[in-house]
Amino acid sequence: MALSDAIWASVEYSQIIMAVICLIFLHRLSLSSGLPWNWPLVGMLPMMFLNFHRIYDKFTDILEMTNGVFPFKGVWFTGTDMLITADSANVQHIMSANVSNYPKGPESKKIFDVFGDVLFNSDHDEWRHHRKMSHSIFNDRRFHHFTPVINRCILEKGLIPILEQVSKEGLEVDLQDIFERFMFDATCLMLTGYDPGSLRNGFPSVPFSRAMDDATEAIFVRHILPEKLWKLQKWLGIGHEKKMTSARETLDDIAADYIRKKQEQLRVSKDDDQEVFNTLRCFLTEDEAVGSTKHPYNVLRDTIIGLMFAGRDTWEE
Repeated sequence: MALSDAIWASVEYSQIIMAVICLIFLHRLSLSSGLPWNWPLVGMLPMMFLNFHRIYDKFTDILEMTNGVFPFKGVWFTGTDMLITADSANVQHIMSANVSNYPKGPESKKIFDVFGDVLFNSDHDEWRHHRKMSHSIFNDRRFHHFTPVINRCILEKGLIPILEQVSKEGLEVDLQDIFERFMFDATCLMLTGYDPGSLRNGFPSVPFSRAMDDATEAIFVRHILPEKLWKLQKWLGIGHEKKMTSARETLDDIAADYIRKKQEQLRVSKDDDQEVFNTLRCFLTEDEAVGSTKHPYNVLRDTIIGLMFAGRDTWEE
């Protein structure tokens, strides 16, 4: 009996040692300067999880080694292979010049469901219609007139006081976070007419911004996990899908609140041209923007959320 116990203990210790060796090997591999390995069955998924805390830096390193284009191999037979590119010519070719050749399709719509049905999840004639709607806003002379007004407002109320406090107290701050907050406040003010005030002393947490971060992270995970797996997480209410569900509820509630407040404001003073120009006001007051849509509320909701995601990171361009 003692001999069998000793044998089983030896086997267990061997398994533990092998597991530790494998973890060390994978960790060392993730820190290597070479390209990620395409493992049997799991593809390049180990690299993704081992570098999840710095995944954008990791992909930047990879793209630098591959001249801006990298074929990512996902788990076998799950349709998670991707072509990743940082070449601006490729992006322009796909997203603008030849967009009709690259339909998003139903699979993409499942992954990006938080954006609804407008622009980012539409194809062909529907995409052209929503794109025309957005362009009509951005080409409006009032948009160009009020853009510097809004930027000046955020500068005076947010950025300058923050930088003065930082300089006076000798504080260390994350400039990326500051610029992201600046763009978030400016974009929200331009789209809805309301300043969320994320760029203030103390860097307050803003539910809208936090929900956008959680949704973005969940969308990224959906790209690398098999669909059945992330849908199982969604059904069980665990992992990143739990965050996505909560984020979507927050985004829906805040967008609905913005729309309701703007509608009430316009009922009281619809002809008040002194208000700073914003996309939501334009959509609610100009018939040509929403007159041909069957569900204008959905269009408003999806447009606000989609453009908020697009505008918040514009400073990085």
